[in-house]
Amino acid sequence: MLQLADRVALFSDLEAPQRERLLRDAELRAYPENSLLFSEGEAASLLHVLIRGTVELHKSDGRRECGLMLLAPGDVFMPAAAVFAEPYLNSARTLSSCQLLLLRAEVVRSEYAICHQLAINIGRVLAGQFRMAARHIIDLKCLSAAQRLAVLLLRLVDQGAGPGRARLPVSKRHLASRVGMTPETLSRAIQVLADNGLIVRGTSIVVRDRPRIAAFCGAPPYPHSSETELDVHML
Repeated sequence: MLQLADRVALFSDLEAPQRERLLRDAELRAYPENSLLFSEGEAASLLHVLIRGTVELHKSDGRRECGLMLLAPGDVFMPAAAVFAEPYLNSARTLSSCQLLLLRAEVVRSEYAICHQLAINIGRVLAGQFRMAARHIIDLKCLSAAQRLAVLLLRLVDQGAGPGRARLPVSKRHLASRVGMTPETLSRAIQVLADNGLIVRGTSIVVRDRPRIAAFCGAPPYPHSSETELDVHML
């Protein structure tokens, strides 16, 4: 467990005794696809750290669900609920087989109160997540549905292993929910992007004409920055 902590930014620069106290009752647990991790309104008893797989944060009104964020390995969620004993504002479920490090919220709160470095690490994560939420709001307010989709897909391509291409980490249904559109609108938007140099075929994303798709997206409505520098990897 201590070796795993070396790969988790939440534990960076912590003294050995602090790491040991946080991990003493922690659990590394595997979840199958479509596992509900917690529901909106629940009190936070755990702090979740995603080690492997993809997790969706979503909101439900009883009739339909709205995707909020897609979490990637390295993401910590939901730190505000765990640290400040707040109820969850949304639900979370796995979109693939996942491995999570589960820290007891009461232990995290105790260490947060006395450990300056842990407070800094959690503050950094909260700042990065706030920036991502602000980007999401700005995209919804300032970009068309097709532009929002293009911006997200280009980000996946830029994070991919090969130049100009990547794979969708989630189904198109979950992709549509994340971008804030219906599956029908997604199909039309994909055709619009194909006419502007970005192809989505199956789970493959291929950029055929980067200048053209970049021009279609327009100038970014927010300053360029990488939230990964703040230990946030969500989409």
